[in-house]
Amino acid sequence: MRSIRKSLMLFSFTLFAATLWAQNPESFRVLLGVNDAASTRWDGTLAVKDAGRYTAEGWRFEGTDSIDDNGLFHISTHPPRLFQSVAALVGGAIVANGFIINADSVTENSEFTVTTAQGDFTFRAGDIGYGNGVYKLGGRAYVDRVSDPTRLTDTKEEEDYPSITSAANGDIWLAYVQFHHSKDYEKLRMSPPEVPKDFKQYQEPTGGDQIWARKYSGGTWGEPIAITKPGGDLYRTAIAVDGNGRSWVFWSENRGGNFDIFARSIDGSEPKEVVQISKESGADIDPVAATDSSGKVWVAWQGWREGVAAIYAAHQD
Repeated sequence: MRSIRKSLMLFSFTLFAATLWAQNPESFRVLLGVNDAASTRWDGTLAVKDAGRYTAEGWRFEGTDSIDDNGLFHISTHPPRLFQSVAALVGGAIVANGFIINADSVTENSEFTVTTAQGDFTFRAGDIGYGNGVYKLGGRAYVDRVSDPTRLTDTKEEEDYPSITSAANGDIWLAYVQFHHSKDYEKLRMSPPEVPKDFKQYQEPTGGDQIWARKYSGGTWGEPIAITKPGGDLYRTAIAVDGNGRSWVFWSENRGGNFDIFARSIDGSEPKEVVQISKESGADIDPVAATDSSGKVWVAWQGWREGVAAIYAAHQD
């Protein structure tokens, strides 16, 4: 009986491993020149075996660094890109360069071969686990597994300050700020060939900020939902889902020269009325949100009262 039980356990483990390594999209990051002391050429090629279709994208590419659809790459390690005040602190430091491989049908035996001007190496997908990367070429190269990326916005505007939460039913909610440029921002950001005689063009207002939310449900991201009108002066987001399944989006907004905390719930796919949470004369910023065990949503933020900063909180009632 013991041998039968052991055989069943072994079969179950084998079945689990086979399921785990079914063909799946996976991504691997390859870093070259991990301990370079000077800028070094790492030109070479990438060959992929038994991993389906794949793409490769630069990780810290600068200048002429590139990788094409055939896996041919031209890469050098470089000094880090830093603000001038910080650059003096790191001296002549060099950072690793590399690329990310995105393959759509990876199994345990998928194989990746990297040839470089500094040496060659190969790794199997089954040898690279999350949080368990491996060094190659005596520590000069490093490979780890990274999450498969999904691009959620693709506009000419700037989307930032994302916040994310999960609902009890497994749905995911995302909130973020979108900044709208002025119509001539590309021209205005260029260095003029000579000192302008008239600076009026630089006074053109930007399009301002706008808050958006999206829901991930059933394996699909829904369309963005506008939480605010465009043209605001907004800062950061937070989001939580209450016990009734309504998501609550929080943000800091400048109205009349003072930042306050605002919120808006989404019931289904329709945003409801805007709620102003803080109303003091001091600035209130940086909201964070969570849901307690009874299903009530809490929001906390940093606020200033007569020049003194403190942490404040409010909850749904």
